[in-house]
Amino acid sequence: ELKLTKEIETVRNEIKETELKLTKEIETVRNEIKETELKLTKEIETVRNEIKETELKLTKEIETVRNEIKETELKLTNVIKETELKLTKEIETVRKDLTIEIYNSKVSTIRWVVTLFIAQTITILGVIAGLLKLFM
Repeated sequence: ELKLTKEIETVRNEIKETELKLTKEIETVRNEIKETELKLTKEIETVRNEIKETELKLTKEIETVRNEIKETELKLTNVIKETELKLTKEIETVRKDLTIEIYNSKVSTIRWVVTLFIAQTITILGVIAGLLKLFM
């Protein structure tokens, strides 16, 4: 009976030791899990912050590009307006020049026709005068 009691006591002590060891191991694992959880939480927060920073940078870049597009659009609009004005002035100048050319051509044609008419009239008068001399 004593032997069995001693053995039971020994087994109980061994169980207590094992229980203590297991408790320590469980605590260690729990602590490791907590540490890992904390590290992951910090990493997640860091990544979130990086994402926010990147988002802000991209938003600023997008705004900058939008402004550049607006400026370019304005410049192009001004260039188009200036070009339209230049072309309109050129067209007006060409119209004036053509009008003058047409006028000069008309005047020249009229002079040529009048001269031809006078020459024909003189010729006809000469023929009539010649005929009158023949008949008289």
